[in-house]
Amino acid sequence: MADESNMTNFPTTNCDDQFEFGLRAVKAAYRQRSEQLESTVTSLKLLLKDRDTTIEEFKRRETALEGDVEKLRTKHEASEHDKAVLSREQEGLEHTIQELRKDIEKLMAFKRAILSTVDEKGDEPLSVTTSNARRISPRPEPTVHSYDPGTRHNRPG
Repeated sequence: MADESNMTNFPTTNCDDQFEFGLRAVKAAYRQRSEQLESTVTSLKLLLKDRDTTIEEFKRRETALEGDVEKLRTKHEASEHDKAVLSREQEGLEHTIQELRKDIEKLMAFKRAILSTVDEKGDEPLSVTTSNARRISPRPEPTVHSYDPGTRHNRPG
């Protein structure tokens, strides 16, 4: 607005001039305030657009993270299932190992009994009846193969 010193120097004889002067001052103040508010509106629109972009980016990230969480949840469930299967297999193997150890102990006792029987009888051949014994063939000796890098075909030596 116009300051008071200008108002006092203004000729008071013409009311129309004073009215025009007041009207121009109000219009200038209105235009200045209007421009200021339009500038504020423009900056707020830019800020809103920036925030909308940020929100959209966060929504995309959220969607991607939800997908990652679902994949990890599926992997976790699969690994828990595998863990349970492996645990059952381990229990089965531990049981098998216990059974095999018992069998080994029985076989070792049987071996000791046979060896003590052989030692007691000395050089006497053991009598085995064919009705209660299986026929056991002796193991063949392993064949040793020789290797000569100069020949094309390596044959047992």
